[in-house]
Amino acid sequence: MEVTAALSSSAPTRENAMMKEKLKGFQLFLADFEGMMVVEMNRTSQYPVAIEMNQGCSSTDARLLFERIKSSGIAPPVVVLSP
Repeated sequence: MEVTAALSSSAPTRENAMMKEKLKGFQLFLADFEGMMVVEMNRTSQYPVAIEMNQGCSSTDARLLFERIKSSGIAPPVVVLSP
């Protein structure tokens, strides 16, 4: 809730500026993240919560996930898997 409030606030407080800067850094990290995440979703939060993050994954795990997504019919038109 604090993050949402800071991002939606137009008040130029030091805390809001720091929060926005940290989130921009985290966004850049996630853009390049290749690995596996354990994500928790529940009814009390509108956003998923990453509980665990592990950098990297085996090509076998990536291929199995790709096949599961593809068979579900929701696969994106192009998926690039890094070796």
